[in-house]
Amino acid sequence: MGLDAKQIRLSSVEIKNDNTFVYHYEAGSFMRRFLAEEPLWVRYEGPVKDIPPGIAAIPFLGIISPIIWFYDGTLDIPVLDVAYAESMNSVKAVYQSLYPQIHLAGQVNIGKKVSDLPRDSSRKASFFTGGVDSMATALRHRQENPLLISIWGSEQRPHQEKAWQTISAAQIEAAKDMGLRRSVIASNYLDILQQWALDAYFPGRLQRSWYVEVAYGAIFLGLSAPLTWREGVGTVYIASSYTAESEPPDGSYPMLIEKTAWEGTHAVYDGGDEERQVKLERIIAEIRSSFPGLKLNVCTLGKDEGNCNLCERCSRTIAGLALMGIDPSRHGFVVAADTPGRIREALEKKEWQQAFAWQLSSIKFWRETQERVPQYRDMMLPEWRQFFDWLSGVVVDEYFPRPAWSWREEIKRLLKRWVPFPLFVAIRQWKIRRQGTGT
Repeated sequence: MGLDAKQIRLSSVEIKNDNTFVYHYEAGSFMRRFLAEEPLWVRYEGPVKDIPPGIAAIPFLGIISPIIWFYDGTLDIPVLDVAYAESMNSVKAVYQSLYPQIHLAGQVNIGKKVSDLPRDSSRKASFFTGGVDSMATALRHRQENPLLISIWGSEQRPHQEKAWQTISAAQIEAAKDMGLRRSVIASNYLDILQQWALDAYFPGRLQRSWYVEVAYGAIFLGLSAPLTWREGVGTVYIASSYTAESEPPDGSYPMLIEKTAWEGTHAVYDGGDEERQVKLERIIAEIRSSFPGLKLNVCTLGKDEGNCNLCERCSRTIAGLALMGIDPSRHGFVVAADTPGRIREALEKKEWQQAFAWQLSSIKFWRETQERVPQYRDMMLPEWRQFFDWLSGVVVDEYFPRPAWSWREEIKRLLKRWVPFPLFVAIRQWKIRRQGTGT
């Protein structure tokens, strides 16, 4: 039987090589614009053959359910864990409260709800990138011996092996320093999601990408479900990220995380009451007392080299370490004598042009550093003193101006939304070919 235009059907879940779930699905003509025509796969360290079908389906739901809800679709799935099915109703209600102007009419039809309790649920786990947020959470809960979960596919794609090995090596070293075990989940989910289409056809207005503003928290938690069930993890921490009241929603909005659960496991949004600089201070306290070689990985632009040392995220972390008298070059960064001047120049020239939603976070982080200059004046690295004297006397907001409204961008947004999809695809492919030839 054929599918309706807005219908997705999970046909089967295949186990491959004893450690990988392969999700075979069908999508109707409208939904095909959001998904690549290839199976989704998720690979774990260790066997998955004993994972119950209701738990094995959760990674697919974590990725697909937000698409179904926001784009008025229908998802048919043969079996699902009962606790996760119930939690999805709560998560959908949170999304609806965050986007009151959009009616989330999509539905998930579950053939059979099952309950398979794990043998144990006493352990803890925490998502881990090696950045400030996830490092602070790992250190905060280190005495609980959490399993650190890293996602290969969230930034470095599965085919970017060299880039991943650089990041992975830093994560392994940090986990070893803390005496914690790390496990990797690899997936091609970002290759499956057609984010350009998800952005263009979003029924409201996005100020960041679909993935960041809506989806990544649900995706991370969904990917982790089979691993946590197998490992007896009852609590999984996801580190907080800064969200201002005036910002648009975030994919890891606290209530989206806290409402998510499956048999034996619940999710916890960790560190939401702490400023980023406070997290950095606690990391530094641990560096001084116990982990002198601990390295941070904060960059999403460094590719094969790890931290790029030039972007706004790297620069604010470098400055935060220097303020507290810590040499950034010992903790994952490359700095030179001109680094303080280079950061000042980047701020003064407003080089870090970002979407307004990101700017709110950047302003907040730089203000936190600025406010602590008097407190750490006697501790800061001497070669940075001139930079911090300058920073303490400026208005940070002026270096992150809100982007001007553009007729060109508004027309482009409307065209993406209303041009017939086949024509939209043809135009996009023509632009890609044109860029490839340099014409």
